[in-house]
Amino acid sequence: MTIPEPLGATSAPAPRAAALAALGLPPGPPRVRRDPLSLWRYGRALARDPIAFQRGRFETYGDTYTSRVGSITVLVTRDPDCLIQALVEDAASYQKPETGMGAAQLRRLLGNGLVSSNGDFWREQRRQIQPAFHSQHLRSYAASMVEYAQRWVERWPDGAELDVSAQMMGLTLQIVARLLMGRHVRSEQDELAGLMQGFRDTAAGVSALLPAWLPYPPRWGEQRAREKLRRMIDGLIEAQRRGDPALEADCLLAVLAKSLDQPGAMTREQLRDEALTLFFAGHETTSHALSWTHFLLAQHPQARLTLEREIEAVLGTRPPTYEDVPNLVYSAQILQESMRLYPPAFALLREARAPTTLGRWRVPAGAHVLLGVYHAHHDPRQHADPESFRPERFAPEAAARLHPGAYLPFGAGTRACIGKRFALLEATLLLATLYQRLRFELLQPPRGWAADITLAPRGGLRMRVQRRQ
Repeated sequence: MTIPEPLGATSAPAPRAAALAALGLPPGPPRVRRDPLSLWRYGRALARDPIAFQRGRFETYGDTYTSRVGSITVLVTRDPDCLIQALVEDAASYQKPETGMGAAQLRRLLGNGLVSSNGDFWREQRRQIQPAFHSQHLRSYAASMVEYAQRWVERWPDGAELDVSAQMMGLTLQIVARLLMGRHVRSEQDELAGLMQGFRDTAAGVSALLPAWLPYPPRWGEQRAREKLRRMIDGLIEAQRRGDPALEADCLLAVLAKSLDQPGAMTREQLRDEALTLFFAGHETTSHALSWTHFLLAQHPQARLTLEREIEAVLGTRPPTYEDVPNLVYSAQILQESMRLYPPAFALLREARAPTTLGRWRVPAGAHVLLGVYHAHHDPRQHADPESFRPERFAPEAAARLHPGAYLPFGAGTRACIGKRFALLEATLLLATLYQRLRFELLQPPRGWAADITLAPRGGLRMRVQRRQ
């Protein structure tokens, strides 16, 4: 299915458009020079709000445009046909970038984990990790997810005023630390929680575009936090190998750590990178999805009431279980619509391994393709009244009519998020546990979003907790 002509598109200046057209590339703005000052200025403008930055360019140049930053050519697209082509139909022609456009920054953060690795190495790593997300493990994870959520319900007195975004970050961090690493994080003052917060504060924005050799103070804090995190995970790996009774022995890290010496197992350094990747991605994205869901439900009381009625009908007063999840249909629709409006992974990046095409455009070898997930989610040609919160969009009959490239919160194809089922299970169980006993009243909306590595509420999310009778 091909989408209509781009909304509000105009032509680029004729000489520049002609030069790009001669190369088979879509129109776009002038090249950003490679010198540090030009890169810094571009990075600062982009970091202020990358979503608005891209929106303006889509309105000017169309659904796919060319952006040239230094020596790198980037095709940026929101065309759902192009998104599916790059992620599914022609996925073999693309890989995760190894240089430029934040790729180096991602590797500094996560090493050579699943998010950034490629080829046979990536396939082998995914093969070894995939069993941790099979149904039998998810069933055992569910009880721990609910238990942690119940503890957080108890810690909030009626009428408490909270930064719910920070609370969701703490809750999901505790869950992923326990289930993936076997470690109990008992409070926001825990060293692991502090290190993750410090890294989030310094790891994105302008730093991603500046050369590694250029002195940049925020990056120094990032480096210190990264090294501390790596040392901590190395210590956890060794403790799991020793069978430390203070750690949980049924977590992913324990299973993989005990197989380090076996033929074909990953190295200690690789296990550390994978643990850090899963830990970071496993709580950051779910936390933001839940925060935006609270924000939306506080503004749509009828949707919240329908959610409460479903929870009462399915659960009564007992806590949710793994087996209840298929029956929490409207809960799932709420989460899907929340992730449509505010996709945690708002853009995906790929690099052409060899010359190829994207729609009607040429893609030179080594060029990057930036897939505008947020903008595909907000395209009125795919989603009627796209800025409105309508969970019924994801009722089975309506969802079946969606273009597959119009909704991609977890990506698609062979490199779709390995933790998708884990994240959806966790988000559904937490939503049911929280709204079975609580309501959230919005006190102060966020100051827009912070679109760095993930899409987070900027400035937090001030809400009042109200206990339900």
